[in-house]
Amino acid sequence: MFMVLLWQVVQILSPFYVSLVGSAILALLVYPAHDWLQKHMPAYPSLAAGISTTAVVLIVVLPTLLLAWMAVRETGRVYPVVQRWMLESPYLSEGPDISRLPPRLITVWERGKEFVTEWQIDPQGILLRVLGDLSRNITGIATRAIKNTLFMTFNLIVLAFTLFFFLRDGPFLIRRGIELVPMAQRNKNAVLNRLQVTLYAVIRGVLVVALLQGVLAGGGFAMLGVPFPVLLGLLTMIFAVIPFIGPATIWGPVSIGLALNGDAQTSFLVFLWGALVISVIDNFVRPMLISQDAKLPVLLLFFGIFGGLKAYGAVGLLLGPVTIALLLAFINIYRREYDWLLNPANKG
Repeated sequence: MFMVLLWQVVQILSPFYVSLVGSAILALLVYPAHDWLQKHMPAYPSLAAGISTTAVVLIVVLPTLLLAWMAVRETGRVYPVVQRWMLESPYLSEGPDISRLPPRLITVWERGKEFVTEWQIDPQGILLRVLGDLSRNITGIATRAIKNTLFMTFNLIVLAFTLFFFLRDGPFLIRRGIELVPMAQRNKNAVLNRLQVTLYAVIRGVLVVALLQGVLAGGGFAMLGVPFPVLLGLLTMIFAVIPFIGPATIWGPVSIGLALNGDAQTSFLVFLWGALVISVIDNFVRPMLISQDAKLPVLLLFFGIFGGLKAYGAVGLLLGPVTIALLLAFINIYRREYDWLLNPANKG
């Protein structure tokens, strides 16, 4: 009976997964600041939670929605701009001057041209089709979002409402939840510690770093006069989350495209900004945000992120790695509790 009721609760909450997970992420990120505020007004916990929630909505949620809308608007203009650039660029119509390249690179270039010609590959056409499909899909999503404005507004209200209670009653809810888990206290502590470490590792070390890289990329593109800076910054943030790929997937092609369009100076500056600022964050900021013992193995993080996105949608970015981390925690508990059975030599 309990499992039936639990399943029904899951079904009831399923329309609000994104809002619930989003509010949980925001609560974890801002809780240190909220805790400081609450200590200065201990007699008014609801007022402190209300102030923190209002600040998050005004400083984080609304600007994020505005940037997303700006990125969608830019997406609708990408296809015609790229199409015009391809038709007008002398580097694409006549080909670049390769006479100064080393002989080996000239040979590779010529063989590549022969391969493209022999197999009748049209790189420009492929790129235009991909951009056209992407533009139409994102425009379609934006159109549906506008039509569902009432639903989006309701979800934002749910997010703010949930965030308020997570900030005000979060520690109490966590303690009560732990009490209900039928496990030995030391095992509860192990699972809770692993859960906390993984949540902070994913949120601070993955999402916050990706957000920082996206902001730096978009700001750099805007300062250098690169078209569609908001969209490119958003794409940089998305690709920064993906292991083994990273933000170079965006700023690299942007630099190459500017060079092919004859703007060598801006191309070089984009390359410097990407290589020395955006991508270097992985080597300096990320280690400061994630202690070594808090990190999942890269392979498991990779499958956790992609598998989570496939299974749960956007919230899977967090749920995937957390699920894998909890599984590892339970495996460690099993090994500790049944070590005498797995290794009879250690018995006694």
